[in-house]
Amino acid sequence: MGDSFTEGVGDDDASRPNGVRGWADRVAEVLETADPEFTYVNLAVRGRLLPQAPPRK
Repeated sequence: MGDSFTEGVGDDDASRPNGVRGWADRVAEVLETADPEFTYVNLAVRGRLLPQAPPRK
């Protein structure tokens, strides 16, 4: 949790809700192309703690 490297700090992308796009998001995009049913949630947000993680649906 709260990993700025995975979140994408330094990889600016204004189209993203948090303004960055990290390696995990890039890998997820490739996996989604291969499998349209693939789902992904990037929980690596700076400062986020486990109780702040969204519940799994």
